[in-house]
Amino acid sequence: MPDPDASPILAPTPSDYLRLCKRRFGDANPERVHNPVWAWMVRKRHNTYRPRTSLGIEPNLNPPGDPDFCFDRYGAARLTLPDSRGVIIAGEHEDSYDPDFCIYNDVIVEHQGRIEIYCYPREVFPPTDFHTATLVGDGVIIIGCLGYPQERGQHTPVFRLDLTTYRIDRVPTTGEDPGWIYQHAARRIPADPPGRTRIELSGGKQTIRRDKRHLERTNYDTYHLDLAADGDGLFGRWLNVDPHRSWRQFEIRLDLDYAPFHPWRDALPRVGLAFVQPDEDDRYEYEEDDEFIDWERIDRDTSDNYEGTVRGVPVRARARYDAMHLVIMGDLPEDAVAELVDTLRAAAQEASSETVIVDEC
Repeated sequence: MPDPDASPILAPTPSDYLRLCKRRFGDANPERVHNPVWAWMVRKRHNTYRPRTSLGIEPNLNPPGDPDFCFDRYGAARLTLPDSRGVIIAGEHEDSYDPDFCIYNDVIVEHQGRIEIYCYPREVFPPTDFHTATLVGDGVIIIGCLGYPQERGQHTPVFRLDLTTYRIDRVPTTGEDPGWIYQHAARRIPADPPGRTRIELSGGKQTIRRDKRHLERTNYDTYHLDLAADGDGLFGRWLNVDPHRSWRQFEIRLDLDYAPFHPWRDALPRVGLAFVQPDEDDRYEYEEDDEFIDWERIDRDTSDNYEGTVRGVPVRARARYDAMHLVIMGDLPEDAVAELVDTLRAAAQEASSETVIVDEC
């Protein structure tokens, strides 16, 4: 096989593909991986189906947990550096039902026709997706993650990728962090005093653990992460600069995997919420060959959104067939909250023989 850094990178033989195609974790921080099959997958932007089909190999039918390596990912962070290097950090392929479902923890660098792949031990840099990557000096600050359910915690993960050595280190933080957040936005902003580094984080979703389930909240707060260095390395301090502590969020769901109907459509207008027609410019259209698919926008396209007021307080609802996310955007009296939630719960119960579960997120 040719040098995996070189261009062009040729297709592997079936035997080489089967020998080298599996994803693995690194043994060092970082481990520079010379794998011609992985490099070919990156160069071709391949998923896992096409290579096996083109090489005459049976699809991967192993249970989830033994995935082929691939570059068809969403939730990855992509940067173009001032020196024209392209850096792609981690990301996810498919969902948990798929044999090739995988959340990656690698870093891929593309520059002047060369491909470099770096892997890391799981305990150094865990599988990471739907994070942000902010360029700060000669490093990248990686914030947030969705990750595997069993690996989700209470505090926001923060890492630094050194762009000289590609080493990744965890950044310890203090203060009021955003929790386990993902699909958010981050940007570097001016700091006080000058010379310090401050990153502003907004939007996204947060997961919180409730018994054995993970509930999802929409993040409406804005956070600042102040970064500084001492003799022990980089550390950060979180500050919630725009809290919305009086806002309450609820999840109302049917206790089943899928419901072929929308049990809330009649009830939402009764409580003062009107359907919001999607903006045609915001509809997402994609082709199968797209290099990067914005799954968050696709998810919005498959939901019905409602807005209105209850006793003068703005309320939003995002309704799918089997669940609704309700946000009360202000200080609504407790009796009005109870009436609103119970009306929507009862509407779902009337339309379904399934159990309706209500959780405050």
